[in-house]
Amino acid sequence: MAGLYKGVTSPMLGVALMNASVFTSYKLAMNAMLSSPDAEPTLTQITAAGAASGVFTSVITTPIERLKILQQASSVGARSAQPTVVALVRSHSLRSLYRGWSATLLRDFGYGPYFLVYEYVARGGNFGLFSSGAAGEEGKRRRVKADLVDEVENEVHGSDGQEGAGAVRVLVAGGLAGIAGWGFTVPVNMTIARCKRLIPPLSPELHKGQAGRIGVVGGSKDYSGAPYFASMTTLRLGADLAHVICEPAAGNIIKTYSPDLIVHTDLNENLDEEQMADVFKGVLPRLHTLVIGPGLGRDKHMQLAARTAIRLARENDLYIVLDADGLFLVQNDPSVVRGYKRAVLTPNVVEFGRLAEACNLDPKSMEPSELASAIAQHLQGPTIVQKGREDRITNGHETLVSDVTGSSRRCGGQGDVLSGAVGTFLAWGKNYEEREGKDEEDPIKPDEITLLAAYAASSVTRTASRLTFAQHKRAMQTGEMLGFVGQAFEEVFGSEEVVDQGLGGAEGLVGKVVGAIKGSL
Repeated sequence: MAGLYKGVTSPMLGVALMNASVFTSYKLAMNAMLSSPDAEPTLTQITAAGAASGVFTSVITTPIERLKILQQASSVGARSAQPTVVALVRSHSLRSLYRGWSATLLRDFGYGPYFLVYEYVARGGNFGLFSSGAAGEEGKRRRVKADLVDEVENEVHGSDGQEGAGAVRVLVAGGLAGIAGWGFTVPVNMTIARCKRLIPPLSPELHKGQAGRIGVVGGSKDYSGAPYFASMTTLRLGADLAHVICEPAAGNIIKTYSPDLIVHTDLNENLDEEQMADVFKGVLPRLHTLVIGPGLGRDKHMQLAARTAIRLARENDLYIVLDADGLFLVQNDPSVVRGYKRAVLTPNVVEFGRLAEACNLDPKSMEPSELASAIAQHLQGPTIVQKGREDRITNGHETLVSDVTGSSRRCGGQGDVLSGAVGTFLAWGKNYEEREGKDEEDPIKPDEITLLAAYAASSVTRTASRLTFAQHKRAMQTGEMLGFVGQAFEEVFGSEEVVDQGLGGAEGLVGKVVGAIKGSL
């Protein structure tokens, strides 16, 4: 029996601290709103006090959870090198310890509906669970006490000549309150859950290529690393095949980086638009999505290649990701993506500002949080990923914010990792559309696929950056991030097992026994 309680001290203290802060701040907020200690609060006041307690609690729990994450991230190294809590506090600013506070705050606002439902049911509200007559009489007999201990005692036993709410009603009220508080946070958790629906299972029923075939258009005389980072990220995430379509000079170098990549060295500077189109027509039928821009450069023939690739991708309903010098094309001619809902743009701070100018928007005339949505609305379709301290992802109508903890290291190439990750999730989204989505009652729509793919990719990329920095610190380079992409994926979405599609029952068992015997001979 003792083994069942091993390690209980730490979570017990954590729960005690959290609940102490919740109920203390709830009572303080309630007292501040009531005109006198004997006044009974309204349900509106109860909800407000509950939400206020969530705000107060998030101030306490955010740095604690942040320290926990930092310690977990440091577990990739030797145990003796893992930092203590004191060392982490000393090495991080107060501001950095509150990174991710917005997500914690959103979660803890759930204490508003938590206390509301509890008080509503305890006062006589029935939700159809009790007879209205009994509920009304019991509600009239109950009042909220000024002291927390007295209030809890009064719930069950009653005092001052008044009857309590009754044990059954208190139990039901507590249960429904827990459901209400949990339900308030479901949308936050549901985003990751919906992202997971795009991910193909690890199943022997799938053949090569069904888990994603991604093309990267980029790689020029000056840039060979960027297309490598983007394409290798797709493979590290679990895509089956990655194609790089590039200049001959870059392609010959990229081939030496990895034998896992399929490199097409066809984007010759002597090709005209029709010949460029022939190059892409030979590759696009094999792809689920295109990532355009990593290492593309701004030479005339490479910009022509990008324009041609976008046009043909649109004709074939392919999802596309535009990054780096692919965005340079959009800045000069927004019409290439205007109205195309299967496009995702991933600008950095400088590129984002240029996009705003291309859309005739003045960043100074609106809130920074509104600018990405305004750009998306101007382009009438594409999803924008505004990279920064938080990644703001919007199609102009809906917005997701990825504030997963990353790192403060800004080595070049991390944007290429993100664009490759977005391309992978979009490829899975296209497969989802063609297969699983047709059989579901509530399928994920194409408009939502771009949002979810970008959110999932951002979460994985930021996590990979954090894990890499935890081991390499200031020496961290993007090439090292590739080794953490798989671990980051599992941290965000959980570990996976191969789906066993073998025979079940006695026949399957006999087959496994025979196989085991053969294997031992």
